[in-house]
Amino acid sequence: MLPVHIQDLFGGDVINFKGKPYTVIGVSRSFRVSHYCCLKARGVNDRELLEELLPFDFIVMKKTVEPSSRIKAS
Repeated sequence: MLPVHIQDLFGGDVINFKGKPYTVIGVSRSFRVSHYCCLKARGVNDRELLEELLPFDFIVMKKTVEPSSRIKAS
């Protein structure tokens, strides 16, 4: 796990939020509250949906994926 600012997340990233793993759906800027982002993510069981309004500098733990040693760039 690697600490990452919420504004640097992309759809498909796996994060740990409040002790639970989530897959990020998207992060969008909040127009009602300045300097905040809306995080949308889906939990491990597909019925759990997370929608949180968090500050830009909020840090979450992102799961890092190690590159495969079998794939070679040409």
